[in-house]
Amino acid sequence: MALDFEILSDIDNRLAKKLGIAFSMGEELKKVYHSFGIDLKSKHGNDEYVMPVPATFVIDKEGMIQLAHIGVDYTQRLEPEEVLKYL
Repeated sequence: MALDFEILSDIDNRLAKKLGIAFSMGEELKKVYHSFGIDLKSKHGNDEYVMPVPATFVIDKEGMIQLAHIGVDYTQRLEPEEVLKYL
C-alpha cells in the first residue's frame, strides 16, 4: 500500500534528545533487556542505551503541529484511528 505522506525516522534519537523525550537506560534496565536477549548495541549501532519516550506527532505542510501525543508509559499508545483524524 502506497502512502501519500512522509513517515520519518529518528536515527540515533537526535530529535528525541533535542525535544527532551529521550532517556538513558540505567544499569538495572539494561540487565532486564539483556535477560530477554535484546541487544540494543547491535540494533541501534551504538552503545548509548538511549531510548525515546513513545510519541506521535502529526505536522502539517506549514510545519505546525496538529497533534502531539507523548506518553512515558509505552503500553499506552495513541490509537491509529485518532491519528487518522488529523491526516
